Amino acid sequence: SMQPPLRVRHRFNADPEFRRRFVLTLLALFSLVGWGGLLITSDVLVIRGVEIEGGEHIHPTEAKAAVFQSLDARTEWRPWSPRHRWFFDREALAASLKIRWFAEDVQVERKPGSNIVRLIVKEQRVGLVVRTAEQYVEVDANGVVRRELDNEERLRIVQRMTGKSAGTMPMIVELPFIQEPLAVGYRLGVNVPDVRRWIALGGLLDQYQLSFRYLAANDALLATYTLYDQNGIAIYLDTSTTLESQIKTLDAYVKARAQKRKGIEAAREFIDLRIPGRVYLK
Repeated sequence: SMQPPLRVRHRFNADPEFRRRFVLTLLALFSLVGWGGLLITSDVLVIRGVEIEGGEHIHPTEAKAAVFQSLDARTEWRPWSPRHRWFFDREALAASLKIRWFAEDVQVERKPGSNIVRLIVKEQRVGLVVRTAEQYVEVDANGVVRRELDNEERLRIVQRMTGKSAGTMPMIVELPFIQEPLAVGYRLGVNVPDVRRWIALGGLLDQYQLSFRYLAANDALLATYTLYDQNGIAIYLDTSTTLESQIKTLDAYVKARAQKRKGIEAAREFIDLRIPGRVYLK
């Protein structure tokens, strides 16, 4: 076995003060390691609460569940809790919440000495109104019904849908295949990526200032959309390719028409944008 050097052994035997200091140093070292271990594994330093600023459509319970689910999903092993306030990855948490809520931006803050995480959420600006066979409802980015529109709001939506008023906001989607009434908190029978595609489309139309009446998805497969422009002309979009390129093409056509360019005819029945870079009119 390893023996301490002779000099140390001799001092250890001969010098009680050295012996005392040696033992105290060892105890301090063990104590430090012990306290360090306790701090790292202690429940005192785990995140307990979540506060949210902005994101008025995100319920506090959902915010807390989202934060804990994201932190607990840590894949690599560590001796400390995934919720430990010293060691959690703020940027990874912010990125994961941004995707989950389809937010424009999420920032994660924690005050020193606090067990509470503060989220600053900037939601997408585009509101989404869905017209089913029965109702007019406001829907969030996950396809969950936020509320039913009141009479005044419904009137404004009907004016947009019939071309009596112009605009791009909110995004209006007609889903006649949804027959049953929807309660608040109920999810539309539509995949989340499709809902987010409507919101993205609303953002594009607003960006290019292309006023429209509403978007119709006539079959539950959602393979194509029909966008009705300000004059009630049907515009066919293909959902399997990027909507951005199709809206750019539409914008180029609308601008050319406004400039009364030679050979650019007006559409009387429909505009078909489903062939990349082309516009077919009837």
